[in-house]
Amino acid sequence: MYTADTNVVVYYLKNDVAAGDFFDRATAQHLIVYVSGVTEVEALCYPPLTEIEIQSIENVLGFCTTIHTNAIITRQAAEIRRKYGVKTMDALIAATALFTNSTLITRNVRDFKRIQELSLEAI
Repeated sequence: MYTADTNVVVYYLKNDVAAGDFFDRATAQHLIVYVSGVTEVEALCYPPLTEIEIQSIENVLGFCTTIHTNAIITRQAAEIRRKYGVKTMDALIAATALFTNSTLITRNVRDFKRIQELSLEAI
């Protein structure tokens, strides 16, 4: 099981080879891929997105299982932010990975590697 960081989704949409390989492997192996609700916001908020780009984002997100923030995730994110100084959105994404007991896949290893309890995989 994986939780995809926003940058993995964005790079996939830009036809990045590593992100494409990850989603191809996830599809072929029927892996569960989670995304935080934060990732949905981050992926869909960049103006100006065309309708085609929005649909592409929706297609990728449709492959994933979205985990929306709840009390457990927000408290874990607050603890991560307090303990490791991680930005709020990254703390919420990390807390989502911890909540789902999944490996966070990201290009942003530098910020996440400080979180000792997090399973992390770089692409």
